[in-house]
Amino acid sequence: MLEKGAELDLFMKHIGHWTWVHLLYLYDDKHLLIADDFFLERIQQARKKPLVCKTSSVDDYAGAVTVDIKKILVFCQSNELQLVRSLQRKYPDIVVTSGTYGYACTDVSRVSQLIRFQEPSVQRCSSPVVMLSPPYSDAEFIAHSMAGNGLPYCHEYLGRPFALWLKHHRNFQTLRFFDGALQRFGAEDTLSVLLQTDVLRSVFENTNFTFRKFLLYLKKMEAKVIVVRREDKIMEVVSAQLLGRTSERSVWTNRPKKKLGTTFQFKDVDGCLQRFSDVRKDEDLINQVVASGLYCHQLKLENYVENQEKELGDIAEFLSVPLPETVSALDYWSAYERAEGIMPGVTGFKRAMIDKIGLHLR
Repeated sequence: MLEKGAELDLFMKHIGHWTWVHLLYLYDDKHLLIADDFFLERIQQARKKPLVCKTSSVDDYAGAVTVDIKKILVFCQSNELQLVRSLQRKYPDIVVTSGTYGYACTDVSRVSQLIRFQEPSVQRCSSPVVMLSPPYSDAEFIAHSMAGNGLPYCHEYLGRPFALWLKHHRNFQTLRFFDGALQRFGAEDTLSVLLQTDVLRSVFENTNFTFRKFLLYLKKMEAKVIVVRREDKIMEVVSAQLLGRTSERSVWTNRPKKKLGTTFQFKDVDGCLQRFSDVRKDEDLINQVVASGLYCHQLKLENYVENQEKELGDIAEFLSVPLPETVSALDYWSAYERAEGIMPGVTGFKRAMIDKIGLHLR
């Protein structure tokens, strides 16, 4: 159960990406949050001022649904959809939202919406664009660059918090989630998606949506898969270690002008070393996707940064879409000014490795 300790601390930090605490503290007493006790406790303690919206545990919510309640958010580890459907049947005039399938599914604005949960229709997503990447490889930079030049924007609908949430949320239905995303945010029956391997591995390990089903689904949908890799694995693991304890997935998802606390400490060395095992798992997963026969275009982040016009041209050709006459290049390093500790962290980690193997720089 996701109830205490470092894992819960990390989960609460990661949902900051969706600004849930901020939003919940804006709701008034006409709103009701039904959730597991551990989540209610954390939300109620998140700020010094009291939470105005009503709250209730999953086991004792009946008396909390008063005549004044207009909207209900349900977010729990077990039987969430069943509870949502039950509330909708009993209170048809109240807007009832699923936290996992609705509130946590946001578009590029990253603003969760407390809107009525609707059972998504099963749709055939027409040739979706799927960007597949290891986490902290700055696929977000490529997504921004593509969108700035008229190509599809690949958004991470199944965001980083799901990597932890799916370890404890029972019976998550992956295709239901993406059918809902397509219904709300799709254009012309298609969706452009960023999938990162840490979340995918959690899906495969904790749901009935297996790797084999994933490949079959992509083939059935005739997906166009853009595979992003990063050569600099040290940069990858240091970014993972430092950004992993912030609310941001990437310096390229961070709000402009907002600084990220990314100070590298000596204790981070061991954390970085441990993350190399995840790097290998992520690389293995991507290699299996590439070897599966899917329609793939592969690229390296470093090459993309070095020559954006050429790489964008290759992507446009792969997707069969035109580029503008003048390609707009992004300054890759500009976003790292908002996470000043990452580059010194890379240097610090390299020095620590030199010390560990008995070499010293003068």
